[in-house]
Amino acid sequence: MRRSWFAGSLFLCALVVGVPCRGEEGTPDQPDAFILAAGRLAQEGQPVHLWRALPASYRSELNALLHEFAGKMDADVWSKGFEVAAKAVRVIDEKRDLIFAHPIVAVMLRDQDTEEISEKLDPVLKSISALLESDLRSLENLAQLDIERFLETTGATLLSPAMEIAGTASAPEAYLRTPFTTKVVEQGETSATIEVTPDGGAAEQHEVVLVDGVWIPSELAGDWPGMIDGAKQALATLEFDAAAKEGILAEMGVVEGMLDRLLAAEDQMQFFMALGEMMQMAGPQEPAMPEMPEIPEMPEPPEDSGE
Repeated sequence: MRRSWFAGSLFLCALVVGVPCRGEEGTPDQPDAFILAAGRLAQEGQPVHLWRALPASYRSELNALLHEFAGKMDADVWSKGFEVAAKAVRVIDEKRDLIFAHPIVAVMLRDQDTEEISEKLDPVLKSISALLESDLRSLENLAQLDIERFLETTGATLLSPAMEIAGTASAPEAYLRTPFTTKVVEQGETSATIEVTPDGGAAEQHEVVLVDGVWIPSELAGDWPGMIDGAKQALATLEFDAAAKEGILAEMGVVEGMLDRLLAAEDQMQFFMALGEMMQMAGPQEPAMPEMPEIPEMPEPPEDSGE
């Protein structure tokens, strides 16, 4: 069965960074350029290679959306969001043993190796912490952010934990590190078919199209307008009046207070009580019981006439 590009191994290699490929990065006028850029990302851990493989118009649209978002976002809400997220990371990092010991969590992970989960958690937390401490923390910096420069510097730092996970992955994740070769099967003026063959695996064919002089996956080209329109519509509704801001900051304050309690917990009982309250707050609310309809009074039986 033909797999979607984004569900395929090449897109996974871009996200998980575990597929080294043979050959150098292709030039944009080569039909397999995007695939080779993904492979180079895997080799060097530099997400900027995929960014440069996008058409210039795509990059321009993403930069514009980012800067528009930064212009509409409230600075206090943005800053508090990063503070709360940083505390959440601290809770997971410093209290992971207590989290794993919680009865509900223990049941959820009853068939899992918690030591292995904990080991894989380290690079994930490292990556999130790097993100929370990056230039994105400042809304002013975000408004002036050069995505290409960010990916070239901080992006590599954010990606290194993922590479660490991929480097220690065992089966079935091991296939992500399999070297592959590419072959242009068919090429027209604006479309082409690329065959990707991993070592020891079956070849898969992927369709690419030419956009602004750059070859990219056909599914990416097809989905792009809808994704951009969706992002623009979401930005159009992004507003922060005084009441909305106050409400959001109040909710964040409640979450932050709960995280502070978790961090301050000195024993298992204190931690369990605080975590239980937090889970109850985050969980679905019990629906209100509907009011019972009034039961009509039964009519009085007719009086016995005595006949």
